Amino acid sequence: MTTDENITNDSISENSKRTASEWHIEPTSVYDAEDVANILKVHVSTVRNLLTARSIQAYKVGRQWKVRGSAIIAYLLAHSNIKLANRIATMI
Repeated sequence: MTTDENITNDSISENSKRTASEWHIEPTSVYDAEDVANILKVHVSTVRNLLTARSIQAYKVGRQWKVRGSAIIAYLLAHSNIKLANRIATMI
């Protein structure tokens, strides 16, 4: 395994241990694309692609995307491993 693979595997392992409170997602709060990118640990253009494709439920105010925390949680539940999804679900 290369160093890059180790870093990736460590990141995956670290993220799968996080609970909803560690993600700092408030179901009733509203986030913009940059906030979602920080939460998901991806580039903001990746988030914009997900929003445009309607993979994450969101709405636009002017040119800015707005995402409810509950939509981020729903996306994580649908696209995460079972252990993480179960932990997040029990926190809601």
